Amino acid sequence: MATSIRGKNLDLTEDLKDFATKKVESVTKLLESVIDIRIDLSKETNHHQKGDIYKASVDIQVPGNVYHAEENAEDIKTAINRVKQELQQIIKHDKGQRDAKRRETQKAVREMKEG
Repeated sequence: MATSIRGKNLDLTEDLKDFATKKVESVTKLLESVIDIRIDLSKETNHHQKGDIYKASVDIQVPGNVYHAEENAEDIKTAINRVKQELQQIIKHDKGQRDAKRRETQKAVREMKEG
């Protein structure tokens, strides 16, 4: 699993890199096999009239799918925490749909064997 972090318009310190990596990698425990993780952190001030807005964007590539989440906040660590929560929701929802489809298929196969 390769993890890459990119920063735009902000100081990407080792502390921040470690924080983001730990948060995002904790989500990967929900997945079976992860190919690649891409984390983009940026400070967006041009189109905002009041204060700095930070953006965290994460792409997690798994075989056959890419999970993407993006969040904005007034603090970079808050944006990272929010993107982690969004990724968890997306992954759990996707797993639930796959499990339901598998159960439907198993039920259909049982009905075919019985009938």
